[in-house]
Amino acid sequence: MRRRLADDCPVGVQVGLDRLGTDLADVEWVVVDLETTGLGAQAGITEIGAVRVRGGRVLDEFHTMVDPGHPIPPRITALTGIADSMVVGAPSMEQMWVSFAQWAGLAPASTTVEVDAGLDRATDPAASSSPGRAPSPTPPPSAGSSTPPKPPVLVAHNAAFDMGFLRRAARAAGHKWPKLQVVDTLALARLVLPRPMVANHRLGTLAAHFATSHQASHRALGDARTTSEVLTALVGLMAPVGVSTLEDLTTLGAPVPTSRRRRVSMAENLPRTFGTYRFVDEAGVPLYIGSATNIRSRVRSYFTASETRAKVRRMLDLATDVKVEVTSTLLEARVAELRDIHDLRPLFNSASTRQDAQYWVVLEAGRLKVTPLVDSVAAADALGPFGTHAHADRAKDALSATYASSDAGPLLRAGVVDPLSALAALGALRGEHREVLESVCTLMGKASDRQDFEGAARWREALSAYVAGVGKRALIRPVASAGTLVWAFHRDEGGWTLHRSSWGRLTGTVLTPPKSSPMPWVEALIGEEPLPEPDVFLARTTREETSLLAGSLLSPGARLVHWGGPVPWAFPVASPLGGTALLGRLGVAQERPWSRREGLDRQGSRGRG
Repeated sequence: MRRRLADDCPVGVQVGLDRLGTDLADVEWVVVDLETTGLGAQAGITEIGAVRVRGGRVLDEFHTMVDPGHPIPPRITALTGIADSMVVGAPSMEQMWVSFAQWAGLAPASTTVEVDAGLDRATDPAASSSPGRAPSPTPPPSAGSSTPPKPPVLVAHNAAFDMGFLRRAARAAGHKWPKLQVVDTLALARLVLPRPMVANHRLGTLAAHFATSHQASHRALGDARTTSEVLTALVGLMAPVGVSTLEDLTTLGAPVPTSRRRRVSMAENLPRTFGTYRFVDEAGVPLYIGSATNIRSRVRSYFTASETRAKVRRMLDLATDVKVEVTSTLLEARVAELRDIHDLRPLFNSASTRQDAQYWVVLEAGRLKVTPLVDSVAAADALGPFGTHAHADRAKDALSATYASSDAGPLLRAGVVDPLSALAALGALRGEHREVLESVCTLMGKASDRQDFEGAARWREALSAYVAGVGKRALIRPVASAGTLVWAFHRDEGGWTLHRSSWGRLTGTVLTPPKSSPMPWVEALIGEEPLPEPDVFLARTTREETSLLAGSLLSPGARLVHWGGPVPWAFPVASPLGGTALLGRLGVAQERPWSRREGLDRQGSRGRG
């Protein structure tokens, strides 16, 4: 590792010698973590935790719940334990930002900050989240000093995520985002601890690797504390190779070896369009497969400093050429990528290598069990599909705890269901989740009350797995049950992009010309013979491809044209389909006659009953 880091240090820097710069021991880090209601632009912050650190010593802490401005999804409650009741009366995102900026030293000196009573500020010993430890705020500059204090360096794990939310909060508060440095412990860990030194670079994995005193918990302050310890450990690993200043840290890994930079010529003649790309070796064997909206731009990015994955860097050293397949749409490219990874098993791909794996939770002969396959009829009463047996087992634990004939012992572990609860258990497998949510949340609360935090975490994982299963079922089953499904997107330049699937597998894509009726192409796609109906659910496809199609169908601008599947049913609120207009569109597709005058943009259908 020492040689590897030395090779990555900036050219012209003598590794191991003292040099100008801000010594890492003198840097004030503000390590921050957020919990949110989701990943998209409409998601909000539910909790913020931050730790001010210098020289490995915690100086101060900041914590508050935050009102996201909308209900917290059940799956987020299952993951974090944060419920709507916990954010009632909490500061808004704007109020949170104003107080956090003042605490962190990001606000201008003239800014007057009104501290909301809902904030848990570590600068107030009575409200500190760490009772018994007096805070040590950073002293102000001396009166005669002409040099303003340096702003802290913000630190986060997967910093782009947290900084994006903080930028939005600052903008909402009417503040300009301050000019500051940000350090991402995820990027540092990928550089310092390449696989297989660690299994992955998640915060929990790194915490276990470094045996930190705090562990990742999906709660903001706890994760901020954990991240601060991980940062200290990573800095310690880099010290022996001469990384001793902030400037060293922020430029570490920036240079690209000359031999690799020269090979960017492999991307020069590639098309700037949708498609898949394959890095191949001298024998033409695929090493890595990907997809992109702009093949040339994406392939070029592998030869820049932004590519920090050690595994991919090793792949680039072996690659001698790039083969491409152009597609007319991004969806086709993503599907082709999945199929190529499935069929060719490239050595350096890690994602989507187990697409065939599917596990379901079913109720058979009064027992809940996990099974790898279900037939197309039994899928109606099965929860899943899950990608691993362990994930399905955790979901089964949530169901067993709710409906088992005993609350402890062998019957609970075996998943034996109380005969009086069998019908309710079957409903829970179909997505009727309220009883499971209430039951497992109660168990989680009891474990927490008796300070059995590991037990509470296990119940939280079980509930999270169950909610994930409900979501997967709601996404995948409708699409995989449709013999023929056609949907469309209107293109900005005119014309329509039409997609067709059968039993969850993409079977056709057509781009209609502008200023012409799409109906001839629509009728041709609908008229195509569907694939033979499989006896085994998802036998014609994989769970990942079907999820991809469902995501396309639910994306903004999608227009359902034809639905050749079972009669739509009501999805539970926890489902990713809950609250969308898709089900209404499916009903329209079954019942409403097509009108050329209204057109596809009015979501009409040629439904054939």
